[in-house]
Amino acid sequence: MEALQERVERIVERLKPWSWLWPPMAFAAGLGSFFRLFDVGCGIRPLSWARI
Repeated sequence: MEALQERVERIVERLKPWSWLWPPMAFAAGLGSFFRLFDVGCGIRPLSWARI
């Protein structure tokens, strides 16, 4: 159990310098999710779903 805790602590220490990125990433994910739901609800499909 201690080994797992130490490993998690090392991962957290490695991610700390990137902590400023989490709020913009969360905002972008939420915005993308909103528009994805909007597009699917309107019947507009992304090009990857289109039959070419």
